[in-house]
Amino acid sequence: MNNTWDDEVTLIKEVYKLDEAGQLVYDAIGQPIQDTDKKEKVCCYEKPISRSEHYAAGQNDIQVLYLLVVHPYEYEGETTVIYNDQRLHIEKTYLMNAEEIELTCIEKLGDQ
Repeated sequence: MNNTWDDEVTLIKEVYKLDEAGQLVYDAIGQPIQDTDKKEKVCCYEKPISRSEHYAAGQNDIQVLYLLVVHPYEYEGETTVIYNDQRLHIEKTYLMNAEEIELTCIEKLGDQ
């Protein structure tokens, strides 16, 4: 099967505020203060979700929405994506080969 890289996904990297010394800045309750997210659009293609993965995720109140494949050199450990106008969490990744990494994108039931 020949996959085409016709789709686009926006990878979102969380960026946190740093002080003059390059250290994280924390709020009053000790959480790092988030700055503007870094967003980058990259080409991807979508893979079908297997029946076993669908049912295993459902047992944990998780809905696997998409398996997206991007180039590993474009992925920098982001934990969130926007695909088909939906903000999704990256549950896990799988390095398929030197040219492709699979992102399992989910939406926890009740997040809507």
